[in-house]
Amino acid sequence: MTAAAASHSPRRARAPAGGGLDRRSPLPPYAQVKRRLQGMILAGEYPGERFHSEPELCVMFAISRATVRQAIQELVDEGFLTRVQGQGTFVNRD
Repeated sequence: MTAAAASHSPRRARAPAGGGLDRRSPLPPYAQVKRRLQGMILAGEYPGERFHSEPELCVMFAISRATVRQAIQELVDEGFLTRVQGQGTFVNRD
């Protein structure tokens, strides 16, 4: 196994079953993540509470931080989440 292959294996191994994305989907990865996170928010799992951190979401979905940031930013722009510098990302109560 090469060093490059070894560096990618552990991250994927830590992702929970079913946490990965559908690589065959016509939706880009950030849109798939956004859809799942929006579903969690709408289900009331995090009312007014701190949301998952970017690193947690990277492991959860086995994706890059840039992809996570894009999904989160869209949810912020749409009013589902609020970011507070130095404190984290929070679910809006509305």
